[in-house]
Amino acid sequence: MLRANRPVTALRSLMMPAANDVEPVTVRAPVSGRAPVEAPITDREPRAHDSHVRLRSVAAEAAPEARAAIDQMGDEQLALTTAMICLDQQLDAATDPRAATTLADLKDRIADVHELREALASIYVLASDRALEPVFAADAPLVDYIRGVYAWAHAAVRALTDLAYGLRQGNPDWALARYRLGEARHFHLEALQSEVRNDVCALRLVAGEDDRMQELYERVEELFACAMWAEMRLDARFE
Repeated sequence: MLRANRPVTALRSLMMPAANDVEPVTVRAPVSGRAPVEAPITDREPRAHDSHVRLRSVAAEAAPEARAAIDQMGDEQLALTTAMICLDQQLDAATDPRAATTLADLKDRIADVHELREALASIYVLASDRALEPVFAADAPLVDYIRGVYAWAHAAVRALTDLAYGLRQGNPDWALARYRLGEARHFHLEALQSEVRNDVCALRLVAGEDDRMQELYERVEELFACAMWAEMRLDARFE
C-alpha cells in the first residue's frame, strides 16, 4: 500500500531552510547608492551539477509538466511496441534458408531490444506515482534520457525491420543497416546518466526512504544496464 503524499508545506520545509535558521545578511550599498538585488536561490538559473529536484521549492509545481511528459512516454511506448510487433512479423515471415544463421543472430539482438522496451515500460508504470513526479518534469535529466532512448529504439527498429525484409527477399543491405544503426546510437545520451542518478538520490533525501524510492532506483539502473547491453549488441557485426 502506497503512503499518502506529504503536504506541500511539509515538502517545502524539507527543501528550504526555516526562516529562523537563516542568518541576516547586511548588504552594503555601492557608490551609486543602489543596493544590488539578488534572486533567491530557488529562482536562480541552474548551475552545473545542481540537482533538478533540489532546485524546485515545491514539488507540486512540477505536476502539470510532469504529467505531460509522462503522457508522451505512454505514446512512445505504444508506438515502439507496435513497431516491434511488425518487426517480429517480418522475422517470422522470412523464408530464405541461406539466411537461417543470420536470422537467428538477428532474433537474439531483437530480443535485447525487447528487454530495453520492457525496462522503459517499467519506468512508465512507476511514473504514475505522484510522489515520483519531480524526476519526470519536462526538463528533468531522466525525461531527456528516456526521450533519447525512445528515439534510438525507434530508429534501430526501423533499420532492423528493413534488414529483416531484405533477408526475406534474399538481398539484405548490410552496409545501410550498419550505417543506420550507428546513426541511431547517437540518441542514447549516456552522459545524462550521472545527472539522473543525482536526481534520484535527491528525491530520496527529500521524500524519505521507502519502497517506491528504492524501486525507482532499481528500475533506473535496470534501464541503464539494458541500454548499454543493447548498444553493444547492435554495434557488433552480424554473423
